[in-house]
Amino acid sequence: MKIKNLLLLTLLSAVSLVAAEASADAAATKEDGKPSCCEGGKRRMGPPEIPGVSKEDMKKLHEAFKATKDDPSLKDLHEAVKAAHEKVKAATNDEDKKAAREEMKKAYKALMEAHRELVLKNNPELADTMNKVRDFMKKRFQEKHEAKEGSKDDDELPPPPPPPPAE
Repeated sequence: MKIKNLLLLTLLSAVSLVAAEASADAAATKEDGKPSCCEGGKRRMGPPEIPGVSKEDMKKLHEAFKATKDDPSLKDLHEAVKAAHEKVKAATNDEDKKAAREEMKKAYKALMEAHRELVLKNNPELADTMNKVRDFMKKRFQEKHEAKEGSKDDDELPPPPPPPPAE
C-alpha cells in the first residue's frame, strides 16, 4: 500500500512540475515586451511594425478594412474568388491546376483592389498609411524571393558525399 502511495505522490509531483513549467513558458516575455515565441525564427502574430506608421494608424486601417469587409458591393468578387478556389480544388492535371490558380490570383487581386478602393472612399485620410503599408509589403515580398532565388545557384555543383568509413 505504501508503494502505491509513493508512486502516486511521485506522479502528482511530476504532473504539477510540468504544469508549472508550461505556465512559466507561456508568461515569459523578453525585455521589450514581446513574447518569447518571437525568438528563434518563430512566426510572430499581429501586424508587422512598419517604419513611419504608428500603431494607432495601423489600428485605424485595420478597423476600416474590417468595417467594409462585408460590404454588398464586394459580394460578387467574393463569390468569384470562392468559385476560382473550387476550380483549383477540382482540377486534376497540372495544366488545369495552373490555369485555375492564375484565375484565382486574378479574382483575389480584383477583390483586394476593390476593397482597397472602398476603404479609401470611406476614409480618404488613410491613403498615406495604406501606401506606406503597401510599399513595405512589396519590399518584404521582393526580399524574401530574392533570398530564395539567391540560395539556388544552378552553376554550382553539390558538395561531394563523405568518404566511406574505413574498416
